[in-house]
Amino acid sequence: MGRLKIGSNEYYEFQYKKLIKYCKKYNWKVTEKYNITDFVSLDLNHIFINKRRSAKNKVYCLLHEIGHILVARGTYYDYVYQHRFCEKKIKKKNSFENIITLDEEFAAWRKALILAKKMNIFIDRDDFERIKMKCLMTYITECD
Repeated sequence: MGRLKIGSNEYYEFQYKKLIKYCKKYNWKVTEKYNITDFVSLDLNHIFINKRRSAKNKVYCLLHEIGHILVARGTYYDYVYQHRFCEKKIKKKNSFENIITLDEEFAAWRKALILAKKMNIFIDRDDFERIKMKCLMTYITECD
């Protein structure tokens, strides 16, 4: 295979496959499904990604879900996360849970950037920040 143009669809497809190999190395399964919100099941060692996403968005979202794993293991988040996120959608939360959720989401996005750098995956910061903010806003609107 020749050199991939950074930022091209083929580049992101290659990086997505690289991330899936990374997950396999740590015994995490990645499954794509239609009409789902991306999420990770810590109990099942399983990450779910929406199949309709572009290759670039799949990379960013998979990085983010891996970020949850990196944040959650061995921390207070592990307890909170496992008790709230079987299906990613939460019933009525109290203010404390809202803050913990939002804090964890920010932390997972930060871990995503660190992992991308470590794995030499190019991140278009404008697109990444747009996706991050769109996702974070879903949690902020839940706090109303």
